[in-house]
Amino acid sequence: MADVALGYTLLLARQLHKIDTDVRQGNWLKIQGTSLRNKTVGIIGVGSIGGAIARRFHVMGMNLLGYDVRPIDAQLCQETNLKQVELNQLFQGSDCIVLACNLTPENYHLLDEEAFEQMKNDTWLVNVARGPIVDEKALIKALDSGKISRAALDVFESEPMTTDNPLVNYEQVIMGSHNSSNTREAVLRVNQIAIDNLVRDLKRAREEN
Repeated sequence: MADVALGYTLLLARQLHKIDTDVRQGNWLKIQGTSLRNKTVGIIGVGSIGGAIARRFHVMGMNLLGYDVRPIDAQLCQETNLKQVELNQLFQGSDCIVLACNLTPENYHLLDEEAFEQMKNDTWLVNVARGPIVDEKALIKALDSGKISRAALDVFESEPMTTDNPLVNYEQVIMGSHNSSNTREAVLRVNQIAIDNLVRDLKRAREEN
């Protein structure tokens, strides 16, 4: 998921997906990109996944803000110069916001109209967490107003997303299929954990009998 979060952000920054489309159509346009260096990324949810995202963005020379309901790991903050802030500070200070938190009753529609209003104009949004964290109607208003200039969404409020979702009409929005954790290595790792747990439980049951 951390790789995908960085990949989406690089696509937004350099518009590589648009360049690919143009070249395939016979166009040789020179779309000017944006450097990530010295930009500020705000990560919402800085657990194991959010921490991995922070380390990748730190390597890109970005300034890091983080929000979490719990204290963020001190070693991570030291390694990446990440600053833990309140949510409103993250909204106001970020050039790009990345969602990496779990979905809970408390953060349903965390990004609503009020949240988007607090953001800078031309903020980017990357969501590799859960769709319902973002109020899609509020996101569309933010896209229309320019509060959000670019977005990459791997998840949606209703999945699978259908073509009648208004977001499909926004070319500045990159869309995924809730696939950011789907790698061969991740599947093998999960399978191995399941096997190890089964073997452990069988051994324990045998010892108890």
